[in-house]
Amino acid sequence: MNPLDLLTVAVLAFVGFRLADAARQTFSSRGHVWMLVAGLRPRHFLRALPVLAAVGAVAVVLLSVPGLDFGWWTKLGGTGNPVVGVGRKSATPGALQTIVPAVFVTLLIIGLPLLVEGEEWVFRRGAQHRSRAANARRSVLFGLVHSLVGIPIGVALALSPTRSCTRS
Repeated sequence: MNPLDLLTVAVLAFVGFRLADAARQTFSSRGHVWMLVAGLRPRHFLRALPVLAAVGAVAVVLLSVPGLDFGWWTKLGGTGNPVVGVGRKSATPGALQTIVPAVFVTLLIIGLPLLVEGEEWVFRRGAQHRSRAANARRSVLFGLVHSLVGIPIGVALALSPTRSCTRS
């Protein structure tokens, strides 16, 4: 196994551990999670569709800018991002290429309510007291933080405006 394969396996192990921990926390605080999820309505998901389309369109444009197509995960040879468990083909042999992504996506779906609540708390807390410029900076920071999980910088920046588009 070459060094990049070992690094890929290490990244996937770390991300898998974090996703499993988020899922565990979701199960241990079922009442709180139920309160978060019970308030969701079809309109919340319908509002997300144009936002997702806009993020996709902006991401395509930004990825065409040299340098913004860089993401550490793709630099290692991974595809997508490690949160969905897709790594280098040589690092995840055989059935693991199917099983690991299925497990990661399942854990992500289970842990999503608490992960999203954490993002909301970090990035929106105090927004009503900040200036528009400060909130704009915070939106860019919100997007760029997502590059830490390995997505290209252009895609991370495309997420920036979503912070202000998703208010309910």
